[in-house]
Amino acid sequence: MKHAWIIAILTFSCATPQPPQIWEARLYPSKGQFAGAVEPIRAQFVYSPEGHGRVHMTLPSGGSCNGEYDTIFQGSASSLTLWDRSSIQQAVGETGPNVAQGTATATCSTGLLIECAYSVNRSSSHGSGKCKDSLGGEYTVHF
Repeated sequence: MKHAWIIAILTFSCATPQPPQIWEARLYPSKGQFAGAVEPIRAQFVYSPEGHGRVHMTLPSGGSCNGEYDTIFQGSASSLTLWDRSSIQQAVGETGPNVAQGTATATCSTGLLIECAYSVNRSSSHGSGKCKDSLGGEYTVHF
């Protein structure tokens, strides 16, 4: 009887889906329509071990943005290009061996497009980067 309970518990714990891990980020506007806003743009990156996933942003005005991100954990991120066809290294600088680089793109309910380049420490999940929007706004992003 003990074995049946152990198997049942193990089966249940393996079959129960875990909630997704969320990486929180904040985009601080330095130029554009949101410059001077009291609150930053809030972003949530749904973690994926493959380095590709969904991103959701909430604008200070209450609008929402949805899109996706790509993070390269190994090798060169030079294949990731940005808004002006520059490489990610030109936007966030060179990185060390424990730092991953990535891009995120989201379209908003208002029609705004936001594109970000970032670097993040693989151990701590802390990082920073730069973002631009389709109306000329510029942001600094922090994880």
